Amino acid sequence: MILKAIAKWWAGSKLEEETAHTQALVRRLETAQAEANRRVNAKKAKYSRQIKAHQEQRNKELKQYLDFMNGQLEITGTYLHLSVLIRGCILIFAIKKSISSMKS
Repeated sequence: MILKAIAKWWAGSKLEEETAHTQALVRRLETAQAEANRRVNAKKAKYSRQIKAHQEQRNKELKQYLDFMNGQLEITGTYLHLSVLIRGCILIFAIKKSISSMKS
């Protein structure tokens, strides 16, 4: 009987030691997991800021390019209008000259 009580006491103390050790491991795992989550969230925020900055820079460059291209289109449009106007003037001049040469 005494031997049984000693075995029960010893087994109980070992169980308590193992339970405490297991709980310590669980707490260490939870701490490591929380730290890993913080690192992941920090990297996520960093990458998000980098992507946003890159997108803003790209949009700025795209706007500059579009402004330049619109300016070129305006210049080309003006040139075409002037070209048509000049050709019309030359045509009118040629017609007037042709009419005046027919009269003479």
